[in-house]
Amino acid sequence: MSDESLSLTDSTSLSPLIREMFEPLCEVLSPEDARALVPSIKEHARAIQAAQAENEFLDAETGEKISNALVALLMDYERYSDEQKRLVVGAARYFIDSQDAEGDLTSILGCEDDAEVLNYVVKQLNREDLRVTF
Repeated sequence: MSDESLSLTDSTSLSPLIREMFEPLCEVLSPEDARALVPSIKEHARAIQAAQAENEFLDAETGEKISNALVALLMDYERYSDEQKRLVVGAARYFIDSQDAEGDLTSILGCEDDAEVLNYVVKQLNREDLRVTF
């Protein structure tokens, strides 16, 4: 994807570090392969929940909200343009990766970057109903 394809003129643009990590994850998949990400998304949300037992400051609630929003996006995957599909897949893969810009299982800020990515994507898809707030 080109930088231009992921740029916004408003405050919802991705930070440079997050953009650098997110962009390579964006790819059009078949609907079956896209939906195959759902178990990994749910598993990652459960891992955040389990890690919260060891570190009460982890934000498992936000992780669950992100998980639910990503599953909803993937269930509607076929409705989207190829560019939108790339963004949905990228957001799902970004969430699944626990060692993204902030470690989801170790950092109290772990879900903030995932929420930033998700909120960027839902803005692009006009799905503000799936926006995650803290």
